[in-house]
Amino acid sequence: MDQIRKPEDQIVVKGRIVMLDMHNANPAAIDDVRSIVKQHGGVIDLSGIHNVGRIVRMMPPDAEAAVALGEWLERADSLLDASALDLSQADLSGADLAMALLTQTVLRNAKLVGTDLYRAHLQGAVLDEADLSAASLVKVELDEASLRGATVNAADLGGASLWAVDARAASFRATWSPNACRCTSRTPCLSPGSSSRRSMPAG
Repeated sequence: MDQIRKPEDQIVVKGRIVMLDMHNANPAAIDDVRSIVKQHGGVIDLSGIHNVGRIVRMMPPDAEAAVALGEWLERADSLLDASALDLSQADLSGADLAMALLTQTVLRNAKLVGTDLYRAHLQGAVLDEADLSAASLVKVELDEASLRGATVNAADLGGASLWAVDARAASFRATWSPNACRCTSRTPCLSPGSSSRRSMPAG
């Protein structure tokens, strides 16, 4: 039990991110750690157990959104459905969000560094000031999304749908976007080697 209290003190009292190796942990210990994270937020990157792609490094302040993420963490075979919820300030870096349902979701100031968003549904989502550096946005649906001031450096936007995206003041340094689709003259496609700050006006 002392081994559980130590990370609890770090997460709850000191507000730190904690990395735990759970290779030899018993199911009860794993459940205890999950309970701490669900109640107080923090990191849940438990190496050595299945579903390592289900990572929530920091829960959002919004209670309803935090509950949705907690349920997703517990259900091994479910896709994340956080449509129209407020995930602002959440840290989902490195998570597997392939085909996630995030239509009209607010992800303002969220961290999605290295996150896999393959075929994710982000139509109308708000990603203002979000960090999507090195994220996989292959075939993602971003129609009418807002990326104002977002960082999308070194991300892969291959085959992404970008109709009427508002990406004013967003950064696309070294972003790759072969065959990005449904772009118009008012929402230009991204190209390899984009400048460090690029503006894409709203549709």
